[in-house]
Amino acid sequence: MKKFFIFILLVFSFQLSYADKLKVISSFSILGNWLKEIGGNKIEVVNLVDLNHDSHHYETTAQDQIALKEADIIFIHGLHFESGSILNAVKAYSEKLIIVSNIFTSQDLIPLIQYHFSDEDVHEISDKEVKLFDPHTWHDIRLAKKSIRLIQSQLIKKNPSNWKYFSRRANEYLKKLDELQQWSDSKFKQVDIENSVLITVHAGFKYLANYYHLDYLSLESEHEHEHGEISAKKVSETINSINKKNVKYIFSEKNSDVRIAQLVSKRTGTGIVGDLYSDFLSDKNEEVPNYLELMRHNIDKITLHLKRK
Repeated sequence: MKKFFIFILLVFSFQLSYADKLKVISSFSILGNWLKEIGGNKIEVVNLVDLNHDSHHYETTAQDQIALKEADIIFIHGLHFESGSILNAVKAYSEKLIIVSNIFTSQDLIPLIQYHFSDEDVHEISDKEVKLFDPHTWHDIRLAKKSIRLIQSQLIKKNPSNWKYFSRRANEYLKKLDELQQWSDSKFKQVDIENSVLITVHAGFKYLANYYHLDYLSLESEHEHEHGEISAKKVSETINSINKKNVKYIFSEKNSDVRIAQLVSKRTGTGIVGDLYSDFLSDKNEEVPNYLELMRHNIDKITLHLKRK
């Protein structure tokens, strides 16, 4: 009987502890990983888009709707990264919605295109144009650091009693990002930047290329409304750049359609380096179970195959 009461007490204590955790929703796995790093055992994180899956075309489910309703706080990236389905689903929860990219200034971001609308399409847009920015900011470690500080401040705001815990974990993680930046810089110092071109299938690595002043091309369109499309013009530009700078490799991403890369490779004699990770993490038993490993994995592959000094 005594053991039974002890068991009941332990179960009750566990339930109380579990109930004290903040229920946090993240839109995708990279953001979810950051939240877990900062929130630790004080939060429970659910990603809308699972590991190894693309956020751009995700369709929300009834289970997602329940999770959003029950969440204490919801984090999305913004900058049109998430699918329309996700954006529509979170609209109803604006009071607990955090858009991480709002922390960035226009100087932090890389513009994609300016859309011009006819008068009947303008609605409330007075200047008749909307400027879009590349959403893949996490490939610039400096912007990842800004994202971490935002996460820290928002978790503290939601649960101020754990401010020391969240601050300690954020500071520890920021030190890891400092180390990652130093390591990355040392890897790119070995690359002949002036005579190299980073060419990828998916338009997801412009921030990384921009930081290191690398010429960059993607086979996919960089425009949000054309995501996943590859034009004849893009193929022609890529082939010309390959021939001009004697490019040896094209990089493809996990789950990307490599057929067009194979076509370009066939026409130019370039090799294809596979399995970069752009928008999501892998399962914990695979190559990139967290953001730090994602960056190391990508940078290792890229610097190994670009022209060396």
